[in-house]
Amino acid sequence: MSPSSKRVAVIGAGIVGCAIAYELRKRGLAVTLVDRDAPGQGCSFGNSGAISPASIVPLAMPGILKTVPGMMMDPESPLFLPLGYLPQATPWLMRFVASATPEGVANAAKRLASLHGGATELHRQLTQEVGVPELFLQQGHLHLYPDDAALAKDATGWRMREAFGFKLERLDRGGITDLEPLIGERYQTGIFLADHGCIVNPFRYVQAIARAYAHAGGN
Repeated sequence: MSPSSKRVAVIGAGIVGCAIAYELRKRGLAVTLVDRDAPGQGCSFGNSGAISPASIVPLAMPGILKTVPGMMMDPESPLFLPLGYLPQATPWLMRFVASATPEGVANAAKRLASLHGGATELHRQLTQEVGVPELFLQQGHLHLYPDDAALAKDATGWRMREAFGFKLERLDRGGITDLEPLIGERYQTGIFLADHGCIVNPFRYVQAIARAYAHAGGN
């Protein structure tokens, strides 16, 4: 089949859906983008816009089992669940815990590194292509910890990132305040990834991609 004879529906007009629809339309496919709301009105509206290719450490790490009960009861945790939903979620939770083996973690990290590869430069190019280059900002990511003991709890993750070639700079309090003078006194050590970036207004970014998609003939 020629590209022009292929018809594709993309469900969801957030950053992922709009970027996919736009790319497929550029490749000559007939694309229809579907959402109940206007582009970017969901979680793409007000997130932090972080472009973080070093986010390769899976949540399911060895030792996760002992932390799961506490996370499930904490409304601020990434694994909080209302108790009424627990029976439905149990099969997924069992797979989540079962994946936290050294082999499973290594495989997940490899796949995430492949998925995120080149993300910073590709976003830079896309902002230029859709007419909003001012939305791309590359000033690095600063990860903060109150002390060395807190940082040590994440040591495995940072070693994994280094193993995949990400360049890390460890900072003391002076190094942190050189970058961010108003950081509170609580934070005494940190890790800086200079080559990371962000989109300063994710909503405008999604809107710009959607406009470029529509201008290219997307439905």
